[in-house]
Amino acid sequence: MQVKGVSALLAATILFFVCPAAVRANETVHIAIIADKAFDLDKSPLVSLLESRLSHTQGVHVLERAQIDKILAEQRWSITSLFDRNATIKAGRLLRAEAFVLLSAEADESKEKEKSELVRVRLVETRHGLRLWDGFEPLDAASYAETVNRVIDKVIAAAGKLTLPPGQAIPVGIVEVHSVQLGDGHRWLTRVMPGMLSVRLSTEPRIVMLEREDLAVLRRETLLAEGEDAAFWSSAVLIDGYLERGKDKDLEMKLQLKRASGDEVAAFTVSIKPDEPSLAVDQVADKMIRELVDSPPASRWQPEQEAEEFFQQGHLLYAHARYADAMAPLETASALQPGNLYYTRAIFANEWNARFREGKSYRPRGTGFSDYSDLELANLVSRLVRQIRDGYESGSLSVHDISSQWAGPLGVGAGGRGYFTSPVSVASEQIRQINRANRSIWVETLDAALKREVLDEDFPPKNSLIRMQLVWASSDEPEELIANIQRIFAEIIMPPDLGGQIQSAKERYYACDQAFYLPPVMQLPDSRGRTQLKDEDNQFPKLWRRYLENLTKIDDPVVRFYSYAALSMGYRYAQEKEDISEAKRCCHKALEVLQKDLKTPNEPLDDLIKRLVRRRMKQCLIEDVIFRGVEESELADVWEEIFGLLIADKDIDNLILWEPGVKFRFHPDATPQTAKRYHDLQERIAKVLQMRQNDEQVAKAMKDLRDAQAFIRRYYTGVDSVLKPAGISVTLLLQTDRQEQPAQTFSRTLFYDRYLRARLLGNMLWVANIGDRIDRKIRIELAGIDLAKLKPIARWQTEVPSPSAPAFLTDMVVCESKTCLSIGGVGLVELPGSLETGQEFLKNPKVLTWENGLPSTSITSIAHDRNKLWIAYGGRGQESGLGLYETRTGQWETIFCSTLKGKTPFNAGRPYTLHDLTLMPPNKLFFVVRDPEFPRRTRTDDWTGLWKMNIDTRALKHFRDGKTFSDASDLHVADFGGRWWLWSRAPHSPITEFDFDSETMKRIEWDPYPGLSGYNRHLSTGTFHNGRLWARWGQTQILIIQPSKSVDEAQILDNDILNGKAVSRFISTPYGLVAIGDGVIGLVETKDLQPALPD
Repeated sequence: MQVKGVSALLAATILFFVCPAAVRANETVHIAIIADKAFDLDKSPLVSLLESRLSHTQGVHVLERAQIDKILAEQRWSITSLFDRNATIKAGRLLRAEAFVLLSAEADESKEKEKSELVRVRLVETRHGLRLWDGFEPLDAASYAETVNRVIDKVIAAAGKLTLPPGQAIPVGIVEVHSVQLGDGHRWLTRVMPGMLSVRLSTEPRIVMLEREDLAVLRRETLLAEGEDAAFWSSAVLIDGYLERGKDKDLEMKLQLKRASGDEVAAFTVSIKPDEPSLAVDQVADKMIRELVDSPPASRWQPEQEAEEFFQQGHLLYAHARYADAMAPLETASALQPGNLYYTRAIFANEWNARFREGKSYRPRGTGFSDYSDLELANLVSRLVRQIRDGYESGSLSVHDISSQWAGPLGVGAGGRGYFTSPVSVASEQIRQINRANRSIWVETLDAALKREVLDEDFPPKNSLIRMQLVWASSDEPEELIANIQRIFAEIIMPPDLGGQIQSAKERYYACDQAFYLPPVMQLPDSRGRTQLKDEDNQFPKLWRRYLENLTKIDDPVVRFYSYAALSMGYRYAQEKEDISEAKRCCHKALEVLQKDLKTPNEPLDDLIKRLVRRRMKQCLIEDVIFRGVEESELADVWEEIFGLLIADKDIDNLILWEPGVKFRFHPDATPQTAKRYHDLQERIAKVLQMRQNDEQVAKAMKDLRDAQAFIRRYYTGVDSVLKPAGISVTLLLQTDRQEQPAQTFSRTLFYDRYLRARLLGNMLWVANIGDRIDRKIRIELAGIDLAKLKPIARWQTEVPSPSAPAFLTDMVVCESKTCLSIGGVGLVELPGSLETGQEFLKNPKVLTWENGLPSTSITSIAHDRNKLWIAYGGRGQESGLGLYETRTGQWETIFCSTLKGKTPFNAGRPYTLHDLTLMPPNKLFFVVRDPEFPRRTRTDDWTGLWKMNIDTRALKHFRDGKTFSDASDLHVADFGGRWWLWSRAPHSPITEFDFDSETMKRIEWDPYPGLSGYNRHLSTGTFHNGRLWARWGQTQILIIQPSKSVDEAQILDNDILNGKAVSRFISTPYGLVAIGDGVIGLVETKDLQPALPD
């Protein structure tokens, strides 16, 4: 990519005419629209719409595609061939066209994309091969109409120049505007002045601006051209100039106008105010126009309107990570309107993001990547922070505006990614001094705003938390930074009688939990070089610890607890033995404060703070083992001491607060004896908790406890199982030999619906799963199990490219001739059908994408309908819809499309996702509609939830009575064969049973606390078998329950029944209960479990 050439070109050609010249009477401009065949851009509705609209524009004739294609084929030209001037001139003569509109697909560099999301539009006149307009547009169906309108405006504006009589056009080119002894502070002016001047001159009807590459051939053309061409090129005028300080120290711009032959035409000098450069441009352009055309300017310049167009163009490129290309239009917009805060912010955001562009590097790149030096960036930040301050003081900015838009890029938080917490802000002593003033303005402005306005009425502590984060950006010197921290922290965490300004104890204590965490980048000397701190003598850790030690003497138990905890965790990376010993001492001092001074029920804290205190204590104790050499048995002693007293007192409330099943980790090398101690301790806790029935908090704690115990039993064979799977045996039907990694197993088991799909067809069970994305590929497995014969008859494996991550297996359709898997971001993958048997690794399977007629590869669900597929697609920020697709021919029939104007909700421009497409003969298609933006404050129950469509008449029905769902915005489905169970993720969400035949719903009475006990989350893993529901429970357990019973009456087993592996999903079949895991399938025999009694 020719970065500088593209940027300069954009600055010169984004705008063309503000007051367009009309097509001369009785003259018609012949236009050829030529679109890139890459990404099937030539087949895009955008091109068809442009052809149709432009052909109905007065004075414009659009050439037929067939005529254009014939000439291009004869000359063996592609669209890229026409980027060459000589080819453009020749093609224009052959087609008898005065201009081409060239549309080419451009890469989106923000992330891996399945297709281009940008289209570059060039308007080229064919008489001399000059580019009259060059811009980028979004390749987005929702923006097609706006894009077409803009292109037509440019064509109409250019029409006057395309029909100028010979000798009337005046070609003008800008060679350079450089600076003389001005330094980095004014380099930006030398970059934007040529573009601004070019745009201003191009508004004149007779002036045609030349591109930089045209200047290179200008000399040759004046020598070789004859006739009309000779007159045109000989009339060319070149502009060259420089910026310097005048005698009175004011900034001046001196420009010379010369003919191509070298003869001087005129010279001009104008004064420039750096905060209003557009005034100087307008003044000098007025003089030039009078000199060149011997008349006053024919057009009126509108800098504000032009600035907005430059900004929109730059913002579009920025949004697609075209940072280098975006800089010129963004800078030009800001130069035209220097006081516009949002234009200044856009330049900073573009430059800052460009420095982080490669990967997700924590450290920004410095000088050398772009046109901005570190000093220029510091000067830009100076302008930005002052505009933010002025905006807040004038009332045009609120605290929410500042926090949401500038806190991240400018910097809050220790070792954050913002400018003021990065080494770029102190790259040299000069930059450091500039930014000391900038820091002060930034921190004082946001801190003052946070003290005056509440950010979130529902969460008042948010202001205090941001203030505590903001202070870390306040200085680059350790001593000053610690002093600032002491001052701000004293206001927030200290009690009022010790000078604190926060009256709410809850808010203060919540702030304590967040205040003292330091990321590794602030604790390691080598890492602090990646922050703004100048700390060659490693003073910061010493000053920080001294401050914390002083806090341990404060007469407030929560402050003292967190101070000790922070001291303990601050030694996490310590190497010296005395430091490790000190870390252990502080950890145990924190525990002492918790047990003596924060003893329930006398502590004046609410449950949230009680839990936070105990979680932080757990973190300290765990790090003692992992980082400080504490023996696992020693830590077990501590846990037994903590919980032993609570067990003896039967203190259920305190046991719940400790969350004994959450983050109850221990060292992976712990002995079986130590593991058994943990397991037995958890069992003692469980017995006490079970004394309290019908309590939602106890139910949640019990689930977590049993999950933790199951984990111990799974990886420590020396621990006896408390919960034996009585009366259950499993016959393995399929087992792979790949090794199981615990972390991966839990992750994939928890989110099985993203990787695994199963279909039961007669006696055949078909199971498909995909692996993780590795080297931009995903591995696919499809197995067919004959349940009557209890053996696999087909097993296919393959790999397919995965352009984007993550890739999820969203649905599966099994037919006799082929099996279709829909994989989000990949498309439709075709594998052998149900009639084929065998085992093989398939090379290069057929993958259907947008190249095969699909509107998107973000497929959310599919359903088989004779020789076609119903396909739903879409997602957050994407076009969404439903259609019928013929896989053999690639023919697509649109049923719904969010970008087409029509009825709410499916054709109203609002994204949605359709899931669980289910076709019920003879003509019913059921599906669930979710809101891809869930969760959000605005309820969308009026259109989300369960729907039915008559596939013959396309009539729709929305099943919504206001009683069966608490929130339909994120509805989930468990398919139990002929009936669905539906529920939302909302807390205490009820479960609704839907019967397909009667199309009726009824609310299921179930566990009294389904939302908190974690039940609903696992419904889709289960099935009904012999009157009981079998489902996964937590990460390491299995739940067997009768619907009329509570969880307390359920049977809960370890989830290791598949030869030690976990079950991801259960399926009830006429041949028995099938359990599917990661790489293993088994038939579960339940002879000793009696069928459940009817309700």
